[in-house]
Amino acid sequence: QRGAGLIKVGSTGFTESGEQFATLGPEVLEAAVKAAHEAGLKIAAHSVGYEGTHQAVEAGIDSIEHGTFIDDETAQLMAQKGTYLVPTMSTWDARLKQGHMAGESRETLATTEERAEESRASFRRAVQAGVNVVPGSDAGGSSARHGMLHRELELMVENGLTPPQALESATRVAANLLGIQDEVGTLEVGKVADMVLIDGDPYSDPAALGNVWSVFQAGRRIR
Repeated sequence: QRGAGLIKVGSTGFTESGEQFATLGPEVLEAAVKAAHEAGLKIAAHSVGYEGTHQAVEAGIDSIEHGTFIDDETAQLMAQKGTYLVPTMSTWDARLKQGHMAGESRETLATTEERAEESRASFRRAVQAGVNVVPGSDAGGSSARHGMLHRELELMVENGLTPPQALESATRVAANLLGIQDEVGTLEVGKVADMVLIDGDPYSDPAALGNVWSVFQAGRRIR
C-alpha cells in the first residue's frame, strides 16, 4: 500500500564466532511469502547459510540473493520449485582485489578467497541442477560498484554458463524473475526500447559488455 515494488527478507545470519544460523524459520518465511504474493509482489531472501537458504526455498521464496552456501539438495529443490539464484560472485572478486591493494593480512585474504570459492561452488551446483540464475552486483552493500555488472557475467561464464546464456540471464531471464517480461528483457515491438551499443561481441566474450559506446533509454540516446 505504501508503494513497495519488492519484498526482501534475511533468512540467514552468523554468530560472532562465524557459525551460520537460520534467522526466521519455516513458519515466518511461509507467512512472508504468502503476504508478498497476495499483494502481487515478488519476495527475495538474503541467504548466506545452508539451513536458512533451504528453508527459504521450501517456503516458496522467489529468489535467493547471494546463495554463498547451497548444497546439492537445495540446488535440486530450487530447480524443482523454480527458485531463482542471484549469486553476486563479483562481490568476493572485488573484495579480493581491494584486499590485495590495501595490503590486508594473509589470513584475511585467505578467508576472503575461501568464501569466494564457496560462492563459486554453490553457483556451479545450481547451474548443474538447472536453476535459473540472474546476475546481481550487490552494489552499495559490498565492495562491488554500479557499472561492474559485466564482471559478474564473466564470473558466471567462468563457472558454468556459456556467454550467450550469461547475456540472456541479464536480460530475458532477469525480466522473468521480476515479472516484467512483457515490458523489457528482449528487443521486441511494443516493449520499452532500453538498449546499449557494445564495442565487441558479448556472445563470445562477456568482458565486451564493459565497452559501452551508447545508451538508449525508451528509444532515446542519452549517451
